[in-house]
Amino acid sequence: MPNERNKGMNKFLNKALFLLIEKRNYLLIGMTILTIFLCFFLKNIKIDNSLEVWFLKNDPALVNYNDFKDIYGNDEVIIAWIKPDQSNPYEKSFVSKIYHISQKMEEFKLIHRVISISKAPYMDSKGVDLIVEDMVNKKPDVSFRSEALREKLMSNPLWEKLLFNKNQTAVLMLIEPVVGQDMDAERPKIIAFVKQALKGLTYKLAGMGVVYEELNRISLKDTSLFSSLAYLILISSLYLFFRKLSILLVATLTIIFSSLIFLGIFGMCGQSFNMFSAILPTLIIILCLADIIHVFSHYDKSQPGENRLRNTLSYVLIPCLFTTLTTGIGFSALVSSPMAVLKNFGIFASLGVFLAYFVSMIVSSAILARQQQDQTRQKRFPVKVDFLDKIMDKINHLDQKYYKQIVLLGFCLIIISILGMLRLEIDTFSMNFLLDSNEVKKDSYFFEKDYGYYVPLEVRLSPKNADGGVKNPDFLKKLSLLQKQLDKEPDLAKSTSIADIVKQLNRVLTDNTEQSYKIPDTRQAVAQELLLYEMDSDNDITYFVDSMYKETRLTIRIPMESSKEMEKKINFVSSKIKSVFHDSVEITYGGYIPLYVKMMDYIMQSQVRSFLIAFVVIFLIIGILFRSFSVVLTGIIPNLLPIVLTLGFMGITGINLDIATVTIAAIAIGISVDDSIHFIFMYNMQKQGGKNIHQAIEITLKTSGKAIITTSLLLIAGYLIMLFASVKSVIFFGLLIGISMLSALICDLILLPSILLLAGNYRQR
Repeated sequence: MPNERNKGMNKFLNKALFLLIEKRNYLLIGMTILTIFLCFFLKNIKIDNSLEVWFLKNDPALVNYNDFKDIYGNDEVIIAWIKPDQSNPYEKSFVSKIYHISQKMEEFKLIHRVISISKAPYMDSKGVDLIVEDMVNKKPDVSFRSEALREKLMSNPLWEKLLFNKNQTAVLMLIEPVVGQDMDAERPKIIAFVKQALKGLTYKLAGMGVVYEELNRISLKDTSLFSSLAYLILISSLYLFFRKLSILLVATLTIIFSSLIFLGIFGMCGQSFNMFSAILPTLIIILCLADIIHVFSHYDKSQPGENRLRNTLSYVLIPCLFTTLTTGIGFSALVSSPMAVLKNFGIFASLGVFLAYFVSMIVSSAILARQQQDQTRQKRFPVKVDFLDKIMDKINHLDQKYYKQIVLLGFCLIIISILGMLRLEIDTFSMNFLLDSNEVKKDSYFFEKDYGYYVPLEVRLSPKNADGGVKNPDFLKKLSLLQKQLDKEPDLAKSTSIADIVKQLNRVLTDNTEQSYKIPDTRQAVAQELLLYEMDSDNDITYFVDSMYKETRLTIRIPMESSKEMEKKINFVSSKIKSVFHDSVEITYGGYIPLYVKMMDYIMQSQVRSFLIAFVVIFLIIGILFRSFSVVLTGIIPNLLPIVLTLGFMGITGINLDIATVTIAAIAIGISVDDSIHFIFMYNMQKQGGKNIHQAIEITLKTSGKAIITTSLLLIAGYLIMLFASVKSVIFFGLLIGISMLSALICDLILLPSILLLAGNYRQR
């Protein structure tokens, strides 16, 4: 036995062998019952790509975001760009359509309000009375006048800049959803309703809600696509390597059991898939096959007889368990991340790893035991792996002859990769997750070109001086000045605030001239105008200030861009606010953009923490398994090199660390170390059996080396399936893991043996 020196390990091994061989039917029945039970929870699984799912519930940034929504409503506004059939957007038939659509939308229970050329508040005065009503307060009839509507809209600069494109050939409709408890479940209903309401018109939609829904849609599509492609490609590859129907049966049953149990637990825990966690089902399929390959590879090499299965499992159970531990640790290290979605991914990916191990061992044992009992199947099937023998011979010759040069080359590659890592940037860009061919992405860029910037940067301003608060005319004048300065900046546009309302109120309540569009000079005048406005049921004051007028909302439209660029906008806006208000206001950023920016800090923390934890714990596990500090040192370089090569490749090619690729280092080291464990395990067995260093390496390459190259190639093929994704970050994730696995394969077959040869020859001097 490979573990005779460890009585505790032997005891565990004997119990495991007894269960897997003697109690296999009970294990299969129990696993089937568990699978059927968990299938009832599959209906609980949802898709959620909203920004909130990335944050812990008590995260200050998320708390501030929810506070903003409680005060001002939902910031996830859907914007519809609508082109009239004729060039005149004030034409009666077109306005009638907008009127009916606006009315229909506001009657929908999931839509809070609509602002359009018919539903925007219009202010007017009759004597000393203020009148606030919709721009079109009844169905357009024979009394409707296009020019009158145009004058109404143009009388308020706020609607002129928000409700028309640049040349006023198209109109905009702003659709604000209600603040719901489950926005991700409500969003597709809202967007579907909006599309149905706009049917027959020439329109385009934009807004973060539209982006989230598109990410949800393609995440669901990708989950199905990845799982199907992974199954077809990997099953076909298995048959190509082993030419046995039994391994196809084992692989199929293992995938079915593992996937259903995993998804059932996932649903039972109330989890939702997002654009990143959507890869988990595919990941489970890939991981299932690694252990199956090792089982069948050793089974083929074992002598036929009644102890054939027992001997096979004796060789693979312990090393496969430790590779499961190291891979699981690589994933579970993500629990240290301050980001909720990475914590959950780490937990459930780790769970999936252990499920794959236990299910693959149970199913493999059951099928092989039945095959072993069937006398007609005692005969060994020839496995066409001659080409692998030739490859291993060449690799062995290369290692034995050039081991010093190979080790030196490994160190040089580490240095070059570190230089590439210095160019690595941390950034995330939700829109860039979509492919350039995606219609939502193309529509967004069209919006920015034809309408202007539409992404809202929300600022909450609280006057420190309680003297009048927001109603203080000095505060409002500075706010108006600030807006003018911000609107002149090339990357900022369409700022809106309570100052716009007060200026329009002052205009209509005085002489209704352009010169009166300003902030009144006295606090009493401001208070009186706002009081009149509040008294009208059609006012929209709650969208601009809190109920006590202690703070106001300033909304600035910015480009749809990366979190790093948005952080620059926040810093710039803060500097402009301070230059106007000095220290007289408190600044708090609301809406989703502060969450978006905060993710950059969390990405760096996640990368560093998860990698360090995975690195330390994995090599601690290796030390426990082999009881040798020298083995730990030997395994570090061939497993560190794939990581730095991958990160260096990212830096050189300009692939950023974002919310998907941040997991690369921890996951890659957890997966790449697996083959090193199998190699060192077999190498130590040969050494203990009396073989010298050169013989031990040659035998290890021809035994474990075959399984390593088979599993690695299948894993690489499985991860490269993600290149078919519709989300760029998932494509990069699959590509980078594939690169990491390929470099890990080369390191395990070439660099690791060279290090063993170098260390062994050095000790023999």
